[in-house]
Amino acid sequence: MFRLPLARVLSVIGHPVVVLPVAVVVSGGARGVPASTRSTTIGVTVGIGLVVLVFSAVRVRLGHWKHVDASQPAERNQLNGFTAVLLFGAAAAGFLSPGGSPDLYLWPACSGAVVLAAIVLRRRLKLSQHVAFNLFAALAVLPSVGAALALVGLTGAVAWSRLKLGRHTRAEIGVGTVVGVVVGALFQMGLRFIRG
Repeated sequence: MFRLPLARVLSVIGHPVVVLPVAVVVSGGARGVPASTRSTTIGVTVGIGLVVLVFSAVRVRLGHWKHVDASQPAERNQLNGFTAVLLFGAAAAGFLSPGGSPDLYLWPACSGAVVLAAIVLRRRLKLSQHVAFNLFAALAVLPSVGAALALVGLTGAVAWSRLKLGRHTRAEIGVGTVVGVVVGALFQMGLRFIRG
């Protein structure tokens, strides 16, 4: 009886808007990123999340969507398109900013890659972005092994919650797992490449 409320709580705790800012803090701290850069990256990450939430709320308020989680395919397409433009725009701005740290463009670019994967796969399945973002975050926080393991554990709980809530199938969770691992690996490769 308590499983459904627990699934809802886990789904909120594991939402990308919650997980990514935490991952930015942990990742930057583990790699010795200057505090000012971490603050800017957190601000951008939280700002993007808030803009996406406001966009969703406005769509519901205007009667264009049924619910803020954009469950209907047309709603999801609008949300993913809007989010992808926002993320890749932020990545471009971070990349072009004078003396821009890799964090300022790698976080939004990799996040955009998760959303882009959802867009590309939309006709075949509804990619579990919760799972993908959680695993991307788990790999991005390395070399902090403890945080990475905690995020992997959270990902398992979130995957269960998404299945329990009927938001995804096992296949959609599985594809989200693959996308998350690939994007997390790309993030780490990007850092290594930039460092030379």
